[in-house]
Parts: sequence; C-alpha cells; structure tokens
Amino acid sequence: MRRLLIIWSKRAGIQKHITFHCARHSFITNIMLQGANIKTASVLAGHSTVRHTEKYVHIIDKVKQQAVDSLPDLELDDWK
Repeated sequence: MRRLLIIWSKRAGIQKHITFHCARHSFITNIMLQGANIKTASVLAGHSTVRHTEKYVHIIDKVKQQAVDSLPDLELDDWK
C-alpha cells in the first residue's frame, strides 16, 4: 500500500510525505463531501462506532459554510 501511495502522490504532483493515515483521512473526508452519510463513511473506514467518524463532520460543515458564504449579498431594495 505504501508503494501505491508514493506512486499516486507523485502522479498528483504532491511533494510532501503522505502516510496511510493521511490517505485514509482524505478518503473518508472526500466520500463525505460527495454525499456519503456518516454511517456509510464509518463502515468504509472500519470504525467500530460512528463516534470515531464524527471528527470528520466538522470539516464537512466548514466546507458547507464556505459555500454559503460565497454567495453574493442580496440587497432588499433590488427586490422591490
């Protein structure tokens, strides 16, 4: 697995040292960003309970908030 991580990292242009833990964290975060629910992510991560997966939720919440914050302000006067 380590050899594959090195190959994938180089192909992606990533220069930093990528560990299995880092790759696993990225996998879980990405599937949740794509809409997987926490139970599914927990099972795929091999966590014994959903509580172990809950630490990833704050990342998803932050991304969602950034998406909402990126919307332009609406001026109420423009709606009259």
